[in-house]
Amino acid sequence: MSDSAGAERDPATEIARAIEIDSLDDPRVAGYRDVRDRELRGRDGLFVVESLRCVERLLASRFEIESLLVAPRRLAALAQRIVLSRAGRNLGSSLERGGRRVPRFEGPVYVAEETLLSSIAGYRIHGGALALARRPRRTALSFEPWAAALGLFGAVDAEAAAEAGSAGTAEAAHATEATESRGDASVRSPSAPRTLIALAGVTQMDNVGSIFRSAAGLGVEGILLDERCCDPLLRKPIRVAMGHSLTLPFAWSRDLPSDLARLRAGSLAPRESCDGVGAGVGERRSERGWRVVALEEGANAGAIPGVSPGAIPGAIPGASRVAVTHLSALAPDERMVLVAGNEGHGLDRAVIDVCDDIVEIPMAEGVPSLNVAVAVAIGCWERRRLRALRSPSGRAGER
Repeated sequence: MSDSAGAERDPATEIARAIEIDSLDDPRVAGYRDVRDRELRGRDGLFVVESLRCVERLLASRFEIESLLVAPRRLAALAQRIVLSRAGRNLGSSLERGGRRVPRFEGPVYVAEETLLSSIAGYRIHGGALALARRPRRTALSFEPWAAALGLFGAVDAEAAAEAGSAGTAEAAHATEATESRGDASVRSPSAPRTLIALAGVTQMDNVGSIFRSAAGLGVEGILLDERCCDPLLRKPIRVAMGHSLTLPFAWSRDLPSDLARLRAGSLAPRESCDGVGAGVGERRSERGWRVVALEEGANAGAIPGVSPGAIPGAIPGASRVAVTHLSALAPDERMVLVAGNEGHGLDRAVIDVCDDIVEIPMAEGVPSLNVAVAVAIGCWERRRLRALRSPSGRAGER
């Protein structure tokens, strides 16, 4: 669909070349017809994006776009973004950092009147803009390429970054180049990633979408999800996140406690290679490792065997080293992973055991806890506020 000469189109040309759809049965928009997330994921390896703002962010993301289906009023609003995406020019998304590139959009743009568009999609909550994008292979969204592409451990794991580059996505393909160019000093650089979120069993679509939106707005650089979590590439989480699940780098963890242990150890090496350095209860954290902090209600943590609210690590024989504290008591300039758990039962013992601290939010009497998405937002805001207080400029130094 793109010009063979490589010349950049102008918005008027994009509008003129859009393909008009005037029939519900047009085979060119079969992928949009009565769209269901589960069917798309299983049948075609695709996912759907809806609303103007989310489609705009998709055009600036690392995902390959199959096509767009828009109402006339949205075509004019998207035309300039489409031009830039066809030219392979980044639109300033978070993926520009670390040497990652945005793929060119080369697919068709379909335009249909709004009533027909609603009939094709089978629902009205689309905002006049829909897109189909290709879902990456699960291995391309795993811990190793994500950690390498973000430069979480500097150049120390360049070999692992090279291996991650074989995953076949735009993000992973540049992991080696990005990691080697930053070098070991990257873990100490003011622009290096400082805050990550890990989610364990967060299953509700609204919560996952809300966490992505808050994370993007409060300077979090990446999100790690265990395999029980809701898929952030489903329609509703994307919409609730205002498209930020498309631009904020995330990964799936097959074994969250092990991957958190690797973050504590500051290495992409398997967990068994990290024994004695940030790998288990009572073990020290590597100097280049991440501080892993559980967002958990103190009373709930106290119900877990071996976890004592207010406990001093090592003070009680056989007690966990995990202590309940407040975020303000932790050094704001440390690299930190904030870990949040399931809406019902919170964090599992296996996850608690690899954390350095448990942070609880002080609550009014009789109200034990907050919604997980609200708790994560408060944790991210408090961390950003504390970092700003330590900064000479009064800013957090994050995105």
